[in-house]
Amino acid sequence: MANYTAKFSGHETFPLRYGWLYKAVSSVRDQYDDKPLKPVTSGSSEDKEKAVVRMGVGKNMVSSIAYWTIASKMIDDANREQDTLTEIAADLFGEEKGVPGWDPYMERIGTVWLLHWLLNRDYHTVTSYRWFFNRFNGQRFDKQQLLDSLTLDAEKLKFDGSEKAVKKTLNQKTVSKDIDCFLQGYTYRSSSNSKISEDSFSSPLVELGLIRTLEDGRYKKYNADLGEQESLPIEVFTYALIDFWNMYAKESKTISFDRLLTAEGSPARIFRLSQSALANRLDLVEELTDKRISWTDTQGLRQIQCDDIVNLNDSKSFILSQYYPG
Repeated sequence: MANYTAKFSGHETFPLRYGWLYKAVSSVRDQYDDKPLKPVTSGSSEDKEKAVVRMGVGKNMVSSIAYWTIASKMIDDANREQDTLTEIAADLFGEEKGVPGWDPYMERIGTVWLLHWLLNRDYHTVTSYRWFFNRFNGQRFDKQQLLDSLTLDAEKLKFDGSEKAVKKTLNQKTVSKDIDCFLQGYTYRSSSNSKISEDSFSSPLVELGLIRTLEDGRYKKYNADLGEQESLPIEVFTYALIDFWNMYAKESKTISFDRLLTAEGSPARIFRLSQSALANRLDLVEELTDKRISWTDTQGLRQIQCDDIVNLNDSKSFILSQYYPG
């Protein structure tokens, strides 16, 4: 069994908010080339004070912004000396002053879907949201069910390769707060007795409608159906498909439909697509890629084929760019 790393804290209980990634990317983009800086992820008190002034938020929010910027793969966390933007961060938010990004203010729903993918693709670093989208199979639940299921499931995983690490990591209060943050980030009130307010959309991820609140009160119920996800652009889905294939199956020219549907880290699982929705998406992928990616459904054998998935990985940013105007 593969090793897993648990990370149920770091966001200071703040869900991702509009504008945070733009603030973070701008801070990195504007740093001086001759003086390596860590304007976002530095843990020093002095640097945090500067970030408070620069970003216009409190200290706890500075830490939260750093968490979400790394979790969404906007900053390359492999470079410990200097905050360095990833290719996708530069594409979305702009590489430098005067060079606009595809969608710096996250005005397009496809950008939010892309962000959702980037947040959840690394299922080996387990958070409550990554666990939910990669491992949890329920569609109707409450918070206590999530907490119980996550605790039980985590005990079966080898966090850091040792049982001691599991016991040390699974602090119930910490996990509970992480689940609260996850639910706040993905849900809005939809019951007949509640009006949707501006606060309901403080996180862009709410726009995806992946999780809905069924009831208010002491014990809220939630619903997370599998479906078509009609607002998911085919360019974003194709980007995720190529990304997944290169991460977990790049030595193979084929991948099974079932693996794409149910495997941890797969686009269908993270986007919560139904079986029919996945089939429909794959038809569109064939068109978008001129059949460089194709799929067959013959006598019960369903598989996706690509003869040059490694080379196609180099083109995935171009494929994604077709979603954006200009």
